[in-house]
Amino acid sequence: MSNFIDSLSPEDLKRFYLSQIQPGAVFFIRDPIAQKEKFIVILGIDAIKVSVGTLFINSEVNSSVIRSPEQSKLQFTLKASKYDFLSYDSKINAAMIIKSDLDLLIKILIAKDGILKGTIEISDFDYIRSIMAESRLFSKAEKREFGLE
Repeated sequence: MSNFIDSLSPEDLKRFYLSQIQPGAVFFIRDPIAQKEKFIVILGIDAIKVSVGTLFINSEVNSSVIRSPEQSKLQFTLKASKYDFLSYDSKINAAMIIKSDLDLLIKILIAKDGILKGTIEISDFDYIRSIMAESRLFSKAEKREFGLE
């Protein structure tokens, strides 16, 4: 695939990565917020603000971040047996939407600091989105911004 990617013009490369950034897509990137390599799930894209909402996939629940029962309810287990990009069962932290600039994510991908690893199954993704839509942790504006209403 690198031959294909290497043959693209900068504009075509941007369009290629933009086509991959879809709700439910899982990328492995060098995340500027976490300042380490992380799996992220695309929650939604706000075309008006040109931003993307992502969720982190963690190896376990981070007890220093997840402190309330409401936050605990928003931890979703991904089974490694179901997702071949995982080496072990992991957790999607759906208690916190990471808002990023869409162009920044594309720049990370173009710089080869990220790769599409797979997609969350529709039934799992719909469940995650439904528990987030019911949660009081997110404002109506946040829910609207990333299609959770």
